[in-house]
Amino acid sequence: MITRLKIDGFKNLVDVDIQFGAFTCIAGTNAVGKSNLFDAIRFLSDLTHKTLVDAAKSVRSEGQKNSDIRDIFHKVGDLYADKMSFEVDMILPKTGIDDFGQLAKAATTAVKYKLVLGYKKENGIIRQGDLEILEEWLMPIKQSEVLDSIKFYNNSDFSNKSLKEQQDIKKKETEWKKSIISSFRKNSVAFISTEGEDENRKINFHQDGSSGRTIGRMAKYLPKTILSFANAIENPTTLIAKNEMQSWILLQLEPSALRNPDEFNAIKNARLNEAGSHLPATLYRLKTENPEKDIYQQLANRLSEFVEGVKDIDIDIDEKRELLTLILRGKDNTPLPASALSDGTLRFLGLSVLEL
Repeated sequence: MITRLKIDGFKNLVDVDIQFGAFTCIAGTNAVGKSNLFDAIRFLSDLTHKTLVDAAKSVRSEGQKNSDIRDIFHKVGDLYADKMSFEVDMILPKTGIDDFGQLAKAATTAVKYKLVLGYKKENGIIRQGDLEILEEWLMPIKQSEVLDSIKFYNNSDFSNKSLKEQQDIKKKETEWKKSIISSFRKNSVAFISTEGEDENRKINFHQDGSSGRTIGRMAKYLPKTILSFANAIENPTTLIAKNEMQSWILLQLEPSALRNPDEFNAIKNARLNEAGSHLPATLYRLKTENPEKDIYQQLANRLSEFVEGVKDIDIDIDEKRELLTLILRGKDNTPLPASALSDGTLRFLGLSVLEL
């Protein structure tokens, strides 16, 4: 999860510094930059698998029919900033899997990723249609710093508690924090670092372990971030950081996506995507992976808390067409396919499946 995010020079975000809790609400007046904050998070996520230019072009462009790379840079009057920077602190899972199914184990679960982007220059002349990495870093964060920065374990009111009760709560809090923050790296060597300037700027890829080799790449030739090339064998911690960033999604459940049936071949790795597609396949997968639980009834019970008259939920299996369709039955036992459900019911349904 993200614990802290700094942004400077991206759209209208200048010197932004946000510390995140388990649940953080972003509020403000129109045009203050709320949507741009989420665009920045999605941009960082896209940079883990897209080229710099493609990730920039995929960013929401306000009032523009065609995206322009300049639109993502901070603008004052007619002048655009020449660079933007991001710094994100993360808590990582202890293990991960790369694209080849290889297991990766993190050397530390607390890291800081820093990225500075600017227009690419050729012989000192700015090429406004292309981007270049000015800095890229992935560094371990000291355990003590992370423990101090996590503020969301306990909101207990200590005013009515004895000294011993307060001490017990603080002890449990420290134990919980240490259970998610682990470090096996004996030094503060970066996983990714930057050296040199201008034409000689290099982004270095360091293998996990103090004796691992370092691979340097000239920044001006890099189409993507160095982090995007990580693998489980040589760069397990960087790979897990990449996976973490790829998992950041902007959830916008769309009724049209939630209504769609699924083909049989979607079941194996089914997950709801940002719009809510693959609802039937995801639910069917949950049922087959948890035979000891009545998943469908759990979902129906949860949905009935928000929508009156829900009796049960099932997945219709059409062997002939090889399709899965979600079916909801009310108190009168009338079967209603997802295509007949209201937008609100579908959104509650999608959120309840996510909870499962």
